[in-house]
Formats: sequence, C-alpha cells, structure tokens
Amino acid sequence: MGARIEIYRGDNRTLEVRVTDSADQPVDLTGASIRFTVRKGVDKEVLIEKTSSDPAQAKITDATGGVLEVYLVPADTKKLKPGGYVFDVEVTLSNGKVYTVVFGNFVLNGDVSA
Repeated sequence: MGARIEIYRGDNRTLEVRVTDSADQPVDLTGASIRFTVRKGVDKEVLIEKTSSDPAQAKITDATGGVLEVYLVPADTKKLKPGGYVFDVEVTLSNGKVYTVVFGNFVLNGDVSA
C-alpha cells in the first residue's frame, strides 16, 4: 500500500489508482466517492484535497474495473515549498464503508521555470 508520487512544482499530473481486494481482484466502485489528500505530515493541515464531487478533480474511470483518477493542476502545487509530504486516497463505497486504498510519500521537486 505504501506508494510514492514525485512531481515538479506547478506541473499537471494525472494519478491513476487501481483498487483491488485481498485476492487482487478489482473492487466495484459503482456509486463510490473519492477523496485525495496531501499534508506536510499526518496530523498537519490539508494542503491539497481533491474529491469526486467535482469530476475535474477526481473521478472513477472504470467502476467495475476498480479504476479511478485524480487530477493535479499547476495551482495545486505552485505555492508549496519543494520537499516531502504525505498523501492518501480514500474511497467511500456505495454501502458507506470507507477504505484508504493507497497512502505514501508525496515528493515535490523544485522547478526552474517558475
């Protein structure tokens, strides 16, 4: 489950997540919602949050295949300092059950062109 995202400050990035169960089979995401969060540390303030309530931020792209996407745009990282952060992706299934499906390190590299 531990993952690493590395991005340059001010860049666009599409993050694709495949949600599987313990048998490595796709989880049906029909009717599910998504929340992606980045913080400086686990108990720190939220710096980036994307939810599927706005499909321009995050959406399920293949519900029965368990695939979702999160969209980062330049404004999300432009004002953040390069360095290490933490992130997670949380899915709330249609039955109301909530699962953290991926978490890990979010590395923001400095950019020369900014």
